[in-house]
Amino acid sequence: MKPVKLGHTYAPSPLPNDHKTKGEKIASSQPFAQQLQQQLERSQVTGQSSLAFSKHALQRMDARGIEVTEDLQMRLNKGLQMAKSKGAKESLFLADGLAFVVNVKNNTVITAMEEAQMQQHVITNIDSAVMLNS
Repeated sequence: MKPVKLGHTYAPSPLPNDHKTKGEKIASSQPFAQQLQQQLERSQVTGQSSLAFSKHALQRMDARGIEVTEDLQMRLNKGLQMAKSKGAKESLFLADGLAFVVNVKNNTVITAMEEAQMQQHVITNIDSAVMLNS
């Protein structure tokens, strides 16, 4: 290794040849892709800015076996409107034994979990909670 001299600019070392190249595709899980497609279709059908799910939230939902029904989707959208009307920024939505952390400003679910997984956990950076009854 050469000594570093102050005032000089250094280029990064080249990467090894085993890294992904620009043309290679990374394999994705089918359930995630299906959920993303369903989410896009729902937002196009409703014609309004409905609640979207971040990539992280979709991955968590897939890993935890959480499915969002049409009824739950409508209640989440209603909860989003309620949270917006109260000036919320980051909310915890509780419905059907599920918990969703939602960025209200961006209409996006950040993460999702079952209430059983919330035991012994602290949820931070939320300013409100919305209880969504069936």
